[in-house]
Amino acid sequence: MKEVRAFACSWGCRRNVLTSKKRMAEHEERCFHNPKNRACQTCMFLAKTTETVYDPYHGGDPGSSDYEAEIEYCEVGIGIKEQYKNNCLVWEARQ
Repeated sequence: MKEVRAFACSWGCRRNVLTSKKRMAEHEERCFHNPKNRACQTCMFLAKTTETVYDPYHGGDPGSSDYEAEIEYCEVGIGIKEQYKNNCLVWEARQ
């Protein structure tokens, strides 16, 4: 067995660890969980809800393959379904 030194993101984004300290430092600079970047994940306006996704092809057993999907959205109306944002103008730090 070989021991390997690895680095994980300081911001807790659950990114897989990297073996390069330089590459992890580069990741941390652009990480959505770094408050300096004013991104959705650290904003007080990021909200979560669930939505039922109905499967029309349930094989004769209605409701059997329906599921709940978690949806994240911005409470002030800036849509983020497609991608998260950095340097948002309405960003406020989450408490």
